[in-house]
Amino acid sequence: MKKSSQLFAAACALMLSITAFAQAPAHETKKISDNVYVYRHGGHQAMFIVTPKGVIATDPIGFQHPETVTDYIAEIRKVTDQPIKYVIYSHHHYDHIAGGKPFKDLGAKFIAHKNAKARLVKLKYPDVVIPDITVGDKHTLTLGGVRVDLVYVGRNHSDNSLVMLVPKDKIAFTVDFVSVEGVLFRGVPDSYIPDWF
Repeated sequence: MKKSSQLFAAACALMLSITAFAQAPAHETKKISDNVYVYRHGGHQAMFIVTPKGVIATDPIGFQHPETVTDYIAEIRKVTDQPIKYVIYSHHHYDHIAGGKPFKDLGAKFIAHKNAKARLVKLKYPDVVIPDITVGDKHTLTLGGVRVDLVYVGRNHSDNSLVMLVPKDKIAFTVDFVSVEGVLFRGVPDSYIPDWF
């Protein structure tokens, strides 16, 4: 009897989580500091920083869902009418960086680690904007008095992941290699497990 009660409780928990997931908004934006916002769509997040001279955004997150990119831009427009000046790629994986053309059409410059650009040029995926600017181990971007440090911390989930730091707000934004209460994917074909640790 105890086993059937446990199975029933597990089934109820699963149904509640499926219901919660189904009721979650398709996308949402949260303000996390005076000028930093996180845009979330499904299981992906991107960050954008609003300054008096323009916006710095990260990852378009439009892989297989081009509407995500236009939703992301619309969410930025709800906050500011400042031009989107830069889009920073966290790393070269398409689930984060595909779909950037609408940002490019608005005049944004794309920034990535030099290894990311080398991979993207070789892969030639049609729905990825090739970076205009590449960085090495550390690069500082300042726009409208807001400083963003781009730091390459070595190989982990890729050989080109950038950490984005906003010192004024004490914010560090990482993608896919620092999991809070998470578990690593089973398949990590181009990850570097020993270096990661």
